Amino acid sequence: MNTAPLRVLIADDFAPIRRRLTDMLADEADVTVVGEAASVAGTLEAISNLAPDVVILGLIMPDGHGIDVLRLSLAQEARPYFIVLSQDNSEEYRMAAAHYQAHAFINKASELAGVIASLYSLAQNTRHGARLAPGDWHE
Repeated sequence: MNTAPLRVLIADDFAPIRRRLTDMLADEADVTVVGEAASVAGTLEAISNLAPDVVILGLIMPDGHGIDVLRLSLAQEARPYFIVLSQDNSEEYRMAAAHYQAHAFINKASELAGVIASLYSLAQNTRHGARLAPGDWHE
Protein backbone atom coordinates (compact mmCIF):
# COMPACT_ATOMS: atom_id res chain seq x y z
CA MET A 1 0.00 0.00 0.00
CA ASN A 2 1.34 3.41 -1.04
CA THR A 3 1.28 6.01 1.75
CA ALA A 4 3.13 8.76 -0.10
CA PRO A 5 1.27 12.08 -0.23
CA LEU A 6 -1.00 12.62 -3.19
CA ARG A 7 0.81 14.87 -5.68
CA VAL A 8 -1.53 17.62 -6.88
CA LEU A 9 -1.22 20.14 -9.71
CA ILE A 10 -3.54 23.15 -9.54
CA ALA A 11 -4.45 24.47 -12.99
CA ASP A 12 -6.74 27.50 -13.15
CA ASP A 13 -6.43 30.83 -14.94
CA PHE A 14 -7.56 32.81 -11.87
CA ALA A 15 -4.68 33.37 -9.42
CA PRO A 16 -6.94 33.87 -6.36
CA ILE A 17 -8.50 30.42 -6.94
CA ARG A 18 -5.05 28.83 -7.26
CA ARG A 19 -3.95 30.58 -4.06
CA ARG A 20 -7.12 29.58 -2.19
CA LEU A 21 -6.74 25.93 -3.21
CA THR A 22 -3.04 25.92 -2.32
CA ASP A 23 -3.82 27.41 1.09
CA MET A 24 -6.70 24.99 1.62
CA LEU A 25 -4.51 21.97 0.80
CA ALA A 26 -1.47 23.17 2.79
CA ASP A 27 -2.90 21.73 6.00
CA GLU A 28 -3.58 18.31 4.47
CA ALA A 29 -0.80 15.91 5.47
CA ASP A 30 -1.67 13.45 2.71
CA VAL A 31 -1.51 16.05 -0.07
CA THR A 32 1.42 17.87 -1.65
CA VAL A 33 0.83 20.65 -4.17
CA VAL A 34 3.62 20.08 -6.71
CA GLY A 35 2.84 23.00 -8.98
CA GLU A 36 0.46 25.47 -10.53
CA ALA A 37 -0.49 26.36 -14.08
CA ALA A 38 -2.64 29.10 -15.59
CA SER A 39 -3.02 27.97 -19.21
CA VAL A 40 -3.66 24.87 -21.30
CA ALA A 41 -0.04 24.83 -22.52
CA GLY A 42 1.29 25.36 -18.99
CA THR A 43 -0.95 22.62 -17.63
CA LEU A 44 0.13 20.08 -20.24
CA GLU A 45 3.79 20.96 -19.65
CA ALA A 46 3.39 20.69 -15.87
CA ILE A 47 1.66 17.31 -16.20
CA SER A 48 4.57 16.07 -18.29
CA ASN A 49 7.30 17.51 -16.06
CA LEU A 50 5.78 17.03 -12.60
CA ALA A 51 3.83 13.76 -13.00
CA PRO A 52 1.04 14.69 -10.57
CA ASP A 53 -1.39 12.07 -9.27
CA VAL A 54 -4.28 14.54 -9.53
CA VAL A 55 -4.88 17.72 -11.52
CA ILE A 56 -7.41 20.21 -10.18
CA LEU A 57 -8.46 21.75 -13.48
CA GLY A 58 -10.35 24.95 -14.24
CA LEU A 59 -12.19 24.97 -17.54
CA ILE A 60 -11.69 28.50 -18.86
CA MET A 61 -8.08 29.35 -19.72
CA PRO A 62 -6.54 32.12 -21.82
CA ASP A 63 -5.21 29.79 -24.53
CA GLY A 64 -8.02 27.27 -24.69
CA HIS A 65 -10.28 25.19 -22.53
CA GLY A 66 -9.75 22.69 -19.73
CA ILE A 67 -11.65 20.17 -21.86
CA ASP A 68 -8.69 20.43 -24.28
CA VAL A 69 -6.38 19.34 -21.45
CA LEU A 70 -8.62 16.35 -20.72
CA ARG A 71 -8.79 15.39 -24.41
CA LEU A 72 -5.06 15.79 -25.06
CA SER A 73 -4.09 13.87 -21.94
CA LEU A 74 -6.09 10.77 -22.95
CA ALA A 75 -3.09 9.37 -24.81
CA GLN A 76 -0.77 9.63 -21.80
CA GLU A 77 0.31 6.33 -20.34
CA ALA A 78 0.43 7.57 -16.75
CA ARG A 79 -2.56 9.90 -16.93
CA PRO A 80 -3.40 11.71 -13.69
CA TYR A 81 -6.87 11.88 -12.20
CA PHE A 82 -8.74 15.09 -12.96
CA ILE A 83 -10.99 17.10 -10.68
CA VAL A 84 -12.72 19.70 -12.84
CA LEU A 85 -13.69 23.08 -11.39
CA SER A 86 -16.16 25.30 -13.16
CA GLN A 87 -18.36 28.28 -12.41
CA ASP A 88 -20.64 27.00 -15.17
CA ASN A 89 -22.52 24.02 -13.82
CA SER A 90 -24.11 23.27 -17.20
CA GLU A 91 -24.91 19.77 -18.34
CA GLU A 92 -22.81 20.42 -21.48
CA TYR A 93 -19.62 20.94 -19.45
CA ARG A 94 -20.41 18.05 -17.12
CA MET A 95 -20.97 15.69 -20.05
CA ALA A 96 -17.79 16.83 -21.81
CA ALA A 97 -15.77 16.35 -18.61
CA ALA A 98 -17.22 12.87 -18.13
CA HIS A 99 -16.65 12.00 -21.78
CA TYR A 100 -12.97 12.88 -21.48
CA GLN A 101 -12.66 10.87 -18.28
CA ALA A 102 -12.60 13.46 -15.50
CA HIS A 103 -13.21 11.84 -12.14
CA ALA A 104 -15.00 14.71 -10.42
CA PHE A 105 -16.80 17.91 -11.36
CA ILE A 106 -17.06 20.62 -8.71
CA ASN A 107 -18.89 23.92 -8.91
CA LYS A 108 -16.20 26.52 -8.25
CA ALA A 109 -18.67 29.06 -6.91
CA SER A 110 -20.27 26.98 -4.18
CA GLU A 111 -18.51 23.65 -3.63
CA LEU A 112 -14.78 24.37 -3.43
CA ALA A 113 -14.51 22.48 -0.15
CA GLY A 114 -15.57 19.39 -2.11
CA VAL A 115 -12.06 19.29 -3.60
CA ILE A 116 -10.66 17.79 -0.42
CA ALA A 117 -13.36 15.10 -0.29
CA SER A 118 -12.66 14.25 -3.94
CA LEU A 119 -8.90 14.06 -3.31
CA TYR A 120 -9.34 11.69 -0.37
CA SER A 121 -11.76 9.53 -2.35
CA LEU A 122 -9.16 9.21 -5.12
CA ALA A 123 -6.35 8.61 -2.61
CA GLN A 124 -8.30 5.87 -0.84
CA ASN A 125 -8.80 3.99 -4.09
CA THR A 126 -5.28 4.40 -5.43
CA ARG A 127 -3.66 3.39 -2.15
CA HIS A 128 -5.50 0.10 -2.28
CA GLY A 129 -4.25 -0.59 -5.80
CA ALA A 130 -7.51 0.35 -7.51
CA ARG A 131 -7.79 2.70 -10.44
CA LEU A 132 -11.14 4.42 -10.62
CA ALA A 133 -12.89 4.16 -13.94
CA PRO A 134 -14.09 7.42 -15.45
CA GLY A 135 -17.68 6.36 -14.83
CA ASP A 136 -17.00 6.30 -11.09
CA TRP A 137 -17.96 9.96 -10.98
CA HIS A 138 -17.54 11.81 -7.70
CA GLU A 139 -19.51 15.00 -6.95
